[in-house]
Amino acid sequence: MAEVAELAQVTQVVKTYVSAYNETDPDLKRQKMEASFAREGRYTSEDGEIGFDRVLEMAGEFHRKAVMEIVGEIRTWNEYAAFRWRFVTHDGSREVGGVDLCEIGPDGRLKNVTVFID
Repeated sequence: MAEVAELAQVTQVVKTYVSAYNETDPDLKRQKMEASFAREGRYTSEDGEIGFDRVLEMAGEFHRKAVMEIVGEIRTWNEYAAFRWRFVTHDGSREVGGVDLCEIGPDGRLKNVTVFID
């Protein structure tokens, strides 16, 4: 089990990562993504695997359509974290949920994010 400080750090990294999706200012979005997602990180979903630049681009497109929020607690174990999330369109007409399983790199940022959509 990770130390309390490490758990708090992982929780903050995940919250920063999610807040990057909701950020409307491109410079702040990049800062948040750089603080939370490793430059060499990988993001894998049913659509395939992408790297940092495409994740940043995807997050840039995202905030125009919906808001991402964490549902429940962020669970951690050693160098892994998992959290449930949902996207809700701005008009509330559509909601999509899922779970992200994350591997934390040695620098404390997300190294790998694997996405499961409900």
